[in-house]
Amino acid sequence: MTPGVYIRLRRLAAGMTTQDVMRSIGVNELRLSASLTALEEDRTKSSYADARVLATIFPLSPAIVSELGCGGNPPICRSCGCSEFDPCGEPGAGYCFWQAPDLCSSCPATPARSAAA
Repeated sequence: MTPGVYIRLRRLAAGMTTQDVMRSIGVNELRLSASLTALEEDRTKSSYADARVLATIFPLSPAIVSELGCGGNPPICRSCGCSEFDPCGEPGAGYCFWQAPDLCSSCPATPARSAAA
């Protein structure tokens, strides 16, 4: 997974559009607002500072963004993008857990594709 895919998955899991995020970005981060799509498409390298700003708007881990940017492969849900640092769920209500190496318990398992598909 790339940093951009992770950022996009976390934004979508929060139910936000790029416009929602742009409206939430402060005046000091206008450069980030202009490049959100480029970040999500990995046309612009994601910085730790960018990830910290985005983490104030929707749940994501700047540490995961940095690790992915350095070629790391931390466990991340392929569906919603959650990780051990930003799990699905609410305090007191319980958090998700891994039902597969790349799928959390909050996301439905997609059926395996048949060989004919």
